[in-house]
Amino acid sequence: ILGDKLKTEGKWPPPPMGSSSQPHGRLRVQGVRIERLASRLGLPGGLSGQMSLNLPYRHDGPGGSPVGSGRVEVRDLRQGDTELADRIRAEVRLTRSGLSLRDVSGTVAGGQLRLQASWRFEGRGWFDLALSGAEMSQALGALGLSADAVTGAADLRARGEMDGGVNASGTLSLSRGKV
Repeated sequence: ILGDKLKTEGKWPPPPMGSSSQPHGRLRVQGVRIERLASRLGLPGGLSGQMSLNLPYRHDGPGGSPVGSGRVEVRDLRQGDTELADRIRAEVRLTRSGLSLRDVSGTVAGGQLRLQASWRFEGRGWFDLALSGAEMSQALGALGLSADAVTGAADLRARGEMDGGVNASGTLSLSRGKV
């Protein structure tokens, strides 16, 4: 639906609980097209790039829920003709109750991105975002806003919750910029 390849490997039924800490299977997704994903998530048009996921898992707990940790990577993230990030990497963790992203890092709009986020399957989540030294014209362009309105290096720190919407607070500092 969103990419080129989806591959899952493993054994069913899984080994008895507690018999092994080794993965029972692996989920690999390659070539997810960011433009399709952005469209489904209601993000601004013009974003492109590719995402891949490698998630070894095992079945655990009552009902044999899949749990595991792996890596996700976004490559060649662009807004139209403008490159926003060459590569963004993160650790992804799947638990019985939700999904979390840890150690998200990369260079975005010329600044350093750091992000942690968690989503519970019941529909709630949180995030903690830091972006240091990003060029505002590139960052605003990625959001579909006028890229000429603000220029200069910016530092952004935001924390928020997601529960049917986004409730966030943060600070934005612009140095050597023009508004």
